[in-house]
Amino acid sequence: MRDREEEAPLWNESATRTFTAQSFIATTPAPEPHFSVTLPASGIAKLSIADLEVLEGFLSRRLDMSLETRRALAQRIASALQAKSGLETPQGTSIETFLEATARQLRDTAWMQ
Repeated sequence: MRDREEEAPLWNESATRTFTAQSFIATTPAPEPHFSVTLPASGIAKLSIADLEVLEGFLSRRLDMSLETRRALAQRIASALQAKSGLETPQGTSIETFLEATARQLRDTAWMQ
């Protein structure tokens, strides 16, 4: 039977394996874009729970769609909601961010009733 060679440690003798809190600096994630968008309450009030269900269905399934389908469906939903509510997509806001903000505000309104 052969003797095994002594393996060198993976760390040097003066190093420590103790971790300190400074090693794990918590970073604050950037807020989701839809939290910075506030739509007029008068427009949100014109939407229904059925509209929220459509929004939630799209938002929960959008990652399973091709980009082309996702973009077209988001535009169709946004157009229908805008026609019903008079809401507009704020300048510099994507259609999906508009839909997320609409869903968030509609959800918040539904909880209040």
